[in-house]
Amino acid sequence: KWENFLPWAEYWYNTTYHESTKMTPFELVYGCKPPTLINYSKGGSVNDEVGRELEEQDLMLRELKKNLEGSINRTEAF
Repeated sequence: KWENFLPWAEYWYNTTYHESTKMTPFELVYGCKPPTLINYSKGGSVNDEVGRELEEQDLMLRELKKNLEGSINRTEAF
C-alpha cells in the first residue's frame, strides 16, 4: 500500500537539504533542525506484530530514501 508511505516521503523531502535555499524546508518553516528518526532495533518490542511492522517500516524508509536520492541525482544531471 504505497499510500501508507506518503507521509514518510513528505518527511524525507522536507528534511532534505535543498541547494536553492541552502537549508531544508523543515528548517525554513520551523527555524530549527528536524528531529532524527531512530531506526528500529530487532527485538526492541515485546509485541512480535509491532516488531514486524517496525522492521517493515525501516525497510520501506531505506528503500524510499534510496529511490528519492536516485531521482534527485537524475534530476541534477539535467
